Amino acid sequence: MKKQLLTLFAAALIMLAGSSSLMAQGVTTASVSGRILDEGQAGLPGVNIIAIHEPSGTKYGASSNANGSFQMRNMKIGGPYSFEASFVGYANQRVENVFLKLGESFPLEIDMSISLTELMAIVITDDGSLINSDRTGAQTSVNAEAIRSMPTISRSQQDITRLTPQSDGNSFGGRNNLYNNFSLDGSIFNNSFGLDVATPGGQAGANPVSMDAIEQIQVSLAPFDVRQGGFTGAGINAVTKSGTNEVKGTIYTFFRNEGMTGSKVDGFDAPNLDYNSNIYGVSVGGPIIKNKLFFFVNAEGVRKTELAHGFVADNGSNTGLPNTTSVSESDIKAVQDYYRTRWNYDPGAYQGYTHETYNNKFLAKIDWNISDKHNLYDAL
Repeated sequence: MKKQLLTLFAAALIMLAGSSSLMAQGVTTASVSGRILDEGQAGLPGVNIIAIHEPSGTKYGASSNANGSFQMRNMKIGGPYSFEASFVGYANQRVENVFLKLGESFPLEIDMSISLTELMAIVITDDGSLINSDRTGAQTSVNAEAIRSMPTISRSQQDITRLTPQSDGNSFGGRNNLYNNFSLDGSIFNNSFGLDVATPGGQAGANPVSMDAIEQIQVSLAPFDVRQGGFTGAGINAVTKSGTNEVKGTIYTFFRNEGMTGSKVDGFDAPNLDYNSNIYGVSVGGPIIKNKLFFFVNAEGVRKTELAHGFVADNGSNTGLPNTTSVSESDIKAVQDYYRTRWNYDPGAYQGYTHETYNNKFLAKIDWNISDKHNLYDAL
């Protein structure tokens, strides 16, 4: 029964992969760069190291080389991870509560002891302030905890990427945002139409993917990494959440109206008329087959009504105010009247009108641990 179920999911994944973009350019994983040391602090070769991603049970393995070093690549981001090192004549050593960041190589050092006495677990933590010698250029990594705790107005990645010192959220190093490269789960996710907003749906005020579906975001400005390129501003690399052995879900809503927004510009009244923004959604993830096959889905809706612009025509009494146009109100009304009488066409209001934005998005993701050496995921 298990084999039949896996076969069905494999066929579904192949169909999904065939319908999605094959152009991938981004980093979706993390790695570990470690060393095994003996009691004399010399490198210990031939040690077996097993890493386990505790939430999903995914396993990774490596052996230390002649100088005690080992590498583990293409690992799931986040954690916690547990590492166990074993070697004949030495007591097994275990390291727990390791969390991996997107695109970074975590430095791990394990001391082995000849003593057969079982040692206490070694706990290694990293607050992100250490200099990582494996970093390939200036970059900022934002993990799931930071994304959840960050205050955000627009619920978009711009509110997160502004943590980068060289950025205002859109422009990086003074470059136009069209020179950025936005990737989602390794696939290029830019606005192919190439107008003033870098991501799909941006001109309509819509975000391409819900922030509740994002696990980590990485911003790279000048990476010396062949896996990243195609930009002169920044590479913004986002990875979506995955299911784990524990069923988890969220239901959320965010609401704002004109009462929560300022109504003055440089000390002058500029009221927001009939403004409201309502974001609501649901996410759920869990196991299909424990330690083997996982799912994650997110659905979100946005309903927004807002003032189209804050400018007002010059009517003689408001000349020189910050939000007053250089065109007189009488000229605008003359143009309106000409359209109505000449072509029977109503051009509509010129100030004080609102725009409505409706945005619905859905994301589904499957993760499959085919074996200890092979993993497959697909998102739709």
